[in-house]
Amino acid sequence: MKKAHFLSFVLIICYLVGCSHNDETSKQQQLTFTGESESWNVTGYEVAITADSFKAGNGTLTMKTGNEHLADFFQYKIYANLNGEDTLINSSSFSGEADINIAEKTIGSTNGGAYLDENGKPITFDDMRDFYLIVEWQDKGKRDVVKERIDLINNE
Repeated sequence: MKKAHFLSFVLIICYLVGCSHNDETSKQQQLTFTGESESWNVTGYEVAITADSFKAGNGTLTMKTGNEHLADFFQYKIYANLNGEDTLINSSSFSGEADINIAEKTIGSTNGGAYLDENGKPITFDDMRDFYLIVEWQDKGKRDVVKERIDLINNE
């Protein structure tokens, strides 16, 4: 009988210790970024980092010229300088469609494993340098591709 009580006591203690430990993987950092260039605004771009995941996206890329802007080609690429190297975080492109309206585009999302620093530890926002978006487009019927860089800034 005493063995059963002792075993129950040990199991309860193990359960409580297991539930109360500080799990590093559950700590999440989340920030929202904005930015602008000569022709574009970026709003609501969210980044969430945990020890085992990196999620980014859900922002809006809006052209400053109005509600409609037709193009033959459009693409964006989002980079972060991690460990001294520009790392592609997310990208999307559109071409070949009839009348691509690029006046407002939702930035897609990405969800993957953690990025690691040079010591093999998961990165934090402190490790990110030069977080930016490159947007390129070719206006409908034009030959030249226009390219602009938008530095993404945390306003929180």
